[in-house]
Amino acid sequence: MVVLCAVAACNTPIATDNTTPQPVDSLRFEAVVNGVRWTALTARGSSLPFGGFNISGDNIFSLDPLNLSLNLSNIVGPGTYLLGVDESMFSGGTGTVRRIGGGMWLTPYSGDAGTVTLTTVTPTHLAGTFSFTAKSTAGFGPDRVVSQGAFNLPLSNLHNVTISPDNEGLSVTGSIGGRPFTAGRWYTLGYNATRGLVLSVSDTTYRLDMDIADALTVGTYALGSGTARTFTVSELTPSPRFWGGASSASTGTVTISSVSDKRVTGSFAATLPPTSANPAVAPLAISGSFGMRR
Repeated sequence: MVVLCAVAACNTPIATDNTTPQPVDSLRFEAVVNGVRWTALTARGSSLPFGGFNISGDNIFSLDPLNLSLNLSNIVGPGTYLLGVDESMFSGGTGTVRRIGGGMWLTPYSGDAGTVTLTTVTPTHLAGTFSFTAKSTAGFGPDRVVSQGAFNLPLSNLHNVTISPDNEGLSVTGSIGGRPFTAGRWYTLGYNATRGLVLSVSDTTYRLDMDIADALTVGTYALGSGTARTFTVSELTPSPRFWGGASSASTGTVTISSVSDKRVTGSFAATLPPTSANPAVAPLAISGSFGMRR
């Protein structure tokens, strides 16, 4: 644990239009939370297997005593990573605000709840900037909007972690019905001779299921060709609606761009008819790209 600041300097209201982060030039963990400057009195961090990192800081001497934390995984080095993704599989992670004494706000698995930009990444040192919007987990009040975040912290390295490009996690981005789509949650993943390509992910609005039975090598695979190749899109909110599935009217392609012993990348584009559960709905256009570990 690191002691970072004197009590009197740790919580200062600031103008909300000041969007320039403080330079990361000394040990620190700070941010602006709903317009009020927050600076950790104490902070701690650790590196974890598979490119994982956890940092957490507290300020208990405040009218709104808070703990802020970032949980990251599948980090390959310096760069910008998404917050609001399941860190068990994606590159990136989650941001959390806890009110000491009760209350928690967490980035939803929307795929776009915020970002963290890592400028220094080693097993014993992490530095960067961040911002995110966290939602209450149980009616604790309005969103916590965290901006101008900056940290520069030593890490414990009990697991002898190494930073490697092989840590890169799942990524699925694109468009569903003209709306940007960035997956934040995963359900099923697979790429093998038994199932072919299987990919099931969601943000907070849509779930995308892809099952391409014979996509085992680099190439382009067409839907509706008599082979078991299906897309299904489920609208999660505001009301359940479904497109694609086993319908022979689905058109489009999946392209496998690269296959290695570590990773598969590709792209997709399709137009899916509504299912019989909602026949009056218009067809849905989807497109995007993906990368996943094998």
